[in-house]
Amino acid sequence: MIVYVDSSVLARAYLSDEAGHDEAVALLEDAGIALVTGTWSRIDEDGLLELLDADLGPGGAVTVVAAAQDDVEARALPLVRAATSSLRMTSFFATAMSPRFPIDQVPD
Repeated sequence: MIVYVDSSVLARAYLSDEAGHDEAVALLEDAGIALVTGTWSRIDEDGLLELLDADLGPGGAVTVVAAAQDDVEARALPLVRAATSSLRMTSFFATAMSPRFPIDQVPD
């Protein structure tokens, strides 16, 4: 099985006081799971970068995959804009239809 791990999972593995720490460590240590992450999953907090580099380096627990940044951003921008627009409309309708404000008493 291949599992994508983002920077939040990696941070949980290195910070023992984070919620989900034990699960993240178990995931990184499971030899039966191929872990991958993107080149953007680097963190630099309290000397953790060396630990992360070891896991992301040759022979490390996680394989780093790269994508052309321009291609990723070109495809992501329309998706983000569409999602943001949908969220705004959902928020608008949720407010307008809120039981706190009957339709004839919606504030200006």
